[in-house]
Amino acid sequence: MRRFSERELNVVAGHYESMTRTLEAYLDAWETDLEHEKAQDLRRRIEELDSMAKGMDPRLVEIAWDENSEEEWDYAALVRRAAAQLDEDLGRLSNTNFLLTLAHGASNLAASLFFPDKDRLRFSLFRLGMQPVSD
Repeated sequence: MRRFSERELNVVAGHYESMTRTLEAYLDAWETDLEHEKAQDLRRRIEELDSMAKGMDPRLVEIAWDENSEEEWDYAALVRRAAAQLDEDLGRLSNTNFLLTLAHGASNLAASLFFPDKDRLRFSLFRLGMQPVSD
């Protein structure tokens, strides 16, 4: 099984972080031009995607490190659905190539942090500092 180098993970995590912060900056600048509910929903979705991509959901960490768990595919699917929804929402809000490119890139990079292989998911979480505490 291929292991990911620290450099590869830094590139993915760095690009994802940059995309997310750029989307947030765009929302900060243009939020007044959007309907309040749309802006609020979009911000919530970005936060959810950000949390999932960084492995901050405690259930994700439990599943990743549980030898008996068969649920590792569930979270990859959840992230892909959230990413697709974010793309769809941003597409409805604006048809500018700039925003759509950012949304697409952020979604792809977020989804790429999750792998269907539990060892790769663990490696990704370990790199992000999400691992079980030793007793």
